[in-house]
Amino acid sequence: MQQATDAAEETVAALVHLVALERDMIAALEAVRDRLPRADRGQLDQLLTEHVDRLPVLEQQVRDLGGRPPGPGPRPSELPRDASDIAVAGDPGAAVRALADDHEALADAYREVLALPGEDDEARHMLEHFASEMEQHGARLAALLPAVQPAAV
Repeated sequence: MQQATDAAEETVAALVHLVALERDMIAALEAVRDRLPRADRGQLDQLLTEHVDRLPVLEQQVRDLGGRPPGPGPRPSELPRDASDIAVAGDPGAAVRALADDHEALADAYREVLALPGEDDEARHMLEHFASEMEQHGARLAALLPAVQPAAV
């Protein structure tokens, strides 16, 4: 019984961490989006929408498992490059590369949570879906990068 309780608490803690990381990713996406010309924002707008839509689902899953999602507000980012760092990146290409680093860190966090034993079936299904989306996001970011690279001299 204690082992099941420990596993549930570990799952809730991992989901709470993902909520915080998703908030960091939303801030990073917004920072990069603001750096791009309007014509290059379509892919990022789609990614931003998906991450914004994902946040309440994760928060509800935390509540369903008896936890309390973290509230919004300032806190140190846990992603490799935070939004303020991205906002001052040298050029739009550098901003997208920084976003790709953050994206990979978030994808790793999803993989780590999926590796935890004893997850709730509903939580596992949700995490598998989001991890799959993260793989697709990686491909979209890779496709965006050539469009925003500075022209070679």
